[in-house]
Amino acid sequence: MRSIRRTAVALAAMTLTTALTTGAATAASTACTPAWKLLDVPAIPDGGYSVAQASSVSSKQVMLSTQGDRTSTTLTSDGRSIKLLPKQIPHAAMAHGGVWETTFDSKSSGWARYQFRHGDTYGSGVPVFARLYGGRWNFVPTATSPDPAATRPSLQAIDSVSPSAAWAVGEYTTQSEESAGAAIQQWNGRVWKNVDHPALTRANATLRAVSARSRDDVWAVGRQFTDPGRIESLILHYDGKSWTELPGVPGVLAELLSVSARAADDVWAVGFERKTNASAPVALHWDGKSWSSALTPSAAWTMPMAVHAAGPDDVWITTMGAADGRTQPPLQHWDGTSWTDVRPEGVQPPGSKYIYVALTGSGPKDVWATGQILNGSGWESSSQPLVAHLSCEGR
Repeated sequence: MRSIRRTAVALAAMTLTTALTTGAATAASTACTPAWKLLDVPAIPDGGYSVAQASSVSSKQVMLSTQGDRTSTTLTSDGRSIKLLPKQIPHAAMAHGGVWETTFDSKSSGWARYQFRHGDTYGSGVPVFARLYGGRWNFVPTATSPDPAATRPSLQAIDSVSPSAAWAVGEYTTQSEESAGAAIQQWNGRVWKNVDHPALTRANATLRAVSARSRDDVWAVGRQFTDPGRIESLILHYDGKSWTELPGVPGVLAELLSVSARAADDVWAVGFERKTNASAPVALHWDGKSWSSALTPSAAWTMPMAVHAAGPDDVWITTMGAADGRTQPPLQHWDGTSWTDVRPEGVQPPGSKYIYVALTGSGPKDVWATGQILNGSGWESSSQPLVAHLSCEGR
């Protein structure tokens, strides 16, 4: 009887010790300070010089896509390693630069946006999408222009929330490549359709980015010319029923290039203002009632290219380059008070330039930054994909 009692006491003690240890480990894990690290990207069979896009589909999986001269490759990562997907995006004949953008709402559902060339004009043409669904990629036609005889759609950004809900934005261009109005198309699970909105027929209006939180909470941003030479922000919101135009920040004449909607009362948009012989970075914040100008990111860095709101007062941005034209641009982080420069840890040889162009993530302790590494300069230069991950992995 005594041995049984001793065994019971011993088991209780072990259980308590295990619980305490597990609790301590959990608390330590919860309280960890995440850090950036560079991940090794596997060799791409047909090339691929830049990881142009990343889509976080869960806290344990991110979908990546590379961009090559005429090919693109999709990959996935769990934060520890990066692997090629068994099914790859089909190559579209005449596609310039392969895939320009991808978005995934799950590991088995997503979109890839091509940009076809029209004649000899770079960047023009009718966009073609490839859809990942049912274990394979298929080409899906986009909607034609509301006035196909006079204009054609030029779609520049895409975001999806489910296999039956996605949005693409851009502009409708004339044969002379002038904007005849901002474009929004919606995927309903069967076809892409043009959507009515306030800037549909507004000349010189363009949407550059879209961020969808759900079927009834979608943001699109860009720019419009209100007077000759005067650029103003274009901000549209979809509530599940209709699109509404919202005023920007008075006095801030910015072209917006990226938007990240974290919550109904926490949306960030970044871009730039044109100044005399230069441009100045701009960051705007939506608090659920109005847009305001956040403290301007460092003027040392020009033109923010991407923004990701990881949490309340926890925002990351990438920039195109340095104002001096030489310094390597870092990531920038907003903590609710100020912006700071952050460089992911890892081997970064002298002479190489690390350029981040895209951001994604599932929370404050799971953020991804992707782009390319430039080695050398001029005709001797080469590039390779770049992937960095902010997490508590190994800490």
